[in-house]
Amino acid sequence: MYDINQLEYKSAGLCPTYVAHRILNLDEYFSVFQALANKHPEARILCTLDDQNQADYTSGHCIDANDLDEILQSDLTQIDRLKWQEEGVTLEQWLDPDYPVYDKLNYQFYYQASHFPFRLRNIESKVDMEAGFSRFNERSGGFWMDETLYTLSELKNNYREDDNSPALDSRNPPEFSVVPVAHAYQTIACSPQNYWADALKPYDIYYIARYLEDNFDIQLVAIGASFMGFWIPQRLTQAQNSAIAATIMKVYHKGIAEGYEANLAEQISQRLNEEQVFFLIHT
Repeated sequence: MYDINQLEYKSAGLCPTYVAHRILNLDEYFSVFQALANKHPEARILCTLDDQNQADYTSGHCIDANDLDEILQSDLTQIDRLKWQEEGVTLEQWLDPDYPVYDKLNYQFYYQASHFPFRLRNIESKVDMEAGFSRFNERSGGFWMDETLYTLSELKNNYREDDNSPALDSRNPPEFSVVPVAHAYQTIACSPQNYWADALKPYDIYYIARYLEDNFDIQLVAIGASFMGFWIPQRLTQAQNSAIAATIMKVYHKGIAEGYEANLAEQISQRLNEEQVFFLIHT
């Protein structure tokens, strides 16, 4: 039987985080997700997936490459728990990287939950929901369809054995972050992924997740180094599954043989039928 403990400190995160030990399979994994979702109705839960160490490493580079932790001078007045004034330094000293207490204060600043809204804002500022899926056509014709989508029932094993599986990371117990947001698509700010050209950026993931949630109530619930997981709270109609398949193919359409689009859309729609969870690759 698994057990759940809250971590006192999560080095790569800004949100309260739980770790679940002795998880045996994905069914137990999502049982923990549901239990924490029920315990924290005021927030949304984001779970780790596949290669957790790589995801943490990539997230740090993603934050730097996309300036996601950029702080405006006007932001400083909004942070209740900021201690720079109590340390007896001026605002100019706070912003000066050569000042001796800079590292100490930045450590305190960046790893507290009060910074989360600014990272989320920096992601949302790069998202244009009115632009549609044309944003994905502008990048060398979109993303590859091959080995893109997995459904929960299709996974042959519960633990990851290669780079092409969205299953659990056998080396690390899964973690579950309690993210202080109203919508599941906003949780990507807790663990933003990717910084290279041929991958979905955090604002791309935000766009896809928001579109799925706004239109189908499908929720982003997991993120790893390679895959993201989506939860389907209630059974969808065939028409909705077809619409989701069409949405997925707007992003992942490289490598589809000419004239095969309709058959592939039907296959995806059938695979989603009666599923509660599916996974999409993001890199």
